[in-house]
Amino acid sequence: MSAPRIEQSLDGKWQVISGDGEIVDADLSNREAWRLIDRLSNEPNTRQEDVAYWVLRMEASP
Repeated sequence: MSAPRIEQSLDGKWQVISGDGEIVDADLSNREAWRLIDRLSNEPNTRQEDVAYWVLRMEASP
C-alpha cells in the first residue's frame, strides 16, 4: 500500500487520498490536510523534523 497523499480540488480546497485511492477527507485547508497526513503516517517524527517539514510545506503552498 502506498502512502496517503494530498490533492487540491478546482475550488482551492484540499483532500486527503488514501494509498488505496479512497478519499479520506475533503474540503480541508492545506494545514488541516497535512495534519491528517501526519496522523495517518506510521513514521514517528522528532519535534525538529516536524518543524522543518511544516516550514517546507507552508513555503510550497500557494
